[in-house]
Amino acid sequence: MSWQRRYRKIEELEPGGFGNVIRVEDTESGEVVVLKELKPKLVPDDEVFSRFLREIEIMRQFDHPHVVPILDFDARANPPYYVMPSYDSSLRAAVRSGAVNSLNIPGLMSPILDGLEYLHEKQIAHRDLHPGNILLRDGIASIADFSIAKRLDLDSFHTFSSLGGFPGYAAPEQSGRSRIIDRRADIYAVGGLLGLLVTGIEPLHISDSSKLGRYRAVYDRCRQYEASSRFRDVAEIRNALEAIWNVDKSWARRERIRNGEIADADVGSPEQLMDDLLYSCDHNWIDVVDLINELSEYQSQRLFTSVRVLLLVSSLRERALERSTPFSYLDPLGSFLNKVVLGDVSIETKIECIRATLEIGAQFDQYSYRRLYLRLSRALMRLHPEAEPDLTLLRQQLFYEVEWANQRN
Repeated sequence: MSWQRRYRKIEELEPGGFGNVIRVEDTESGEVVVLKELKPKLVPDDEVFSRFLREIEIMRQFDHPHVVPILDFDARANPPYYVMPSYDSSLRAAVRSGAVNSLNIPGLMSPILDGLEYLHEKQIAHRDLHPGNILLRDGIASIADFSIAKRLDLDSFHTFSSLGGFPGYAAPEQSGRSRIIDRRADIYAVGGLLGLLVTGIEPLHISDSSKLGRYRAVYDRCRQYEASSRFRDVAEIRNALEAIWNVDKSWARRERIRNGEIADADVGSPEQLMDDLLYSCDHNWIDVVDLINELSEYQSQRLFTSVRVLLLVSSLRERALERSTPFSYLDPLGSFLNKVVLGDVSIETKIECIRATLEIGAQFDQYSYRRLYLRLSRALMRLHPEAEPDLTLLRQQLFYEVEWANQRN
């Protein structure tokens, strides 16, 4: 049965790779919806036909506000089709129109992460996340298009010709070099979405992640070449991003406390100090040195277990490498980096600290940082012998800048 018996065509939208997308009116309800039908010329292709039916089957199980649902379908029609709600635009269109700025990022990323976490809990890897497949209604994002999605608990399907995904968002393993393509491919794509929202630049053209400012550490972790080096799950990404988003809130709260508007019960806590430091790194030098000194006074290493620390170290390193950096900043920063490496933090965070000592020492020709690099490297090797390959790679990457790095004093 043809869909024209119930739905009246309004306009054709941008087609997908295998389906025509049409805005239609449901003549029974009067509601405007979107219909996707398999392109008639592809109906004889058994592989494509099966993939379209699999997409319908996957979407039928969805019940989440940030995942596009199926309203109606007919798998026996010629061609088969399904119906979904109508949305205002795509994320790509919103970025191109200039409607996205830094204030929109939390409101856009949060529902994307919520929807993706739901999919992963349902054992589904999307594998084609890109801004064209993020649909917006009243500014709220939902994930769409499950044409190459994978059921992780059932599927062994890897050979479909469009498995590569969208350039710039598809993970390296989707190029065909690996048969293991799972939810970590979506983590890679989330990094691409974040990069686009922060910079307005498609991830294919982001050659220097420092353009992402304090989002850099999250972006870099998502975009690791090896899937095992990325965030383990959506919850880790959310925690890292929320640490950033809470910075401005924390700073605003501190200002209200200074003005006597609210009580100061949490002023001076490690968490508050780290938030204030993150804010200061992006805005001014006035409080940075004092805040580093204040934070370094804490004796407990437990305060360095927070996800904020990796973001903080990355921000402090980037700020230190600016030519306007006052030398009064370097000594307290070195003491802080030393304490983080000896604390209970991830190996990734410790290596980020050592990277900071290498780069800062090279740029400012600081003897104290040369010694600090050697001391921290040795300490890391004692605590984590498995980090030797990462340290070796780090030295190789920066050797042309830091020939002194391997000197022994």
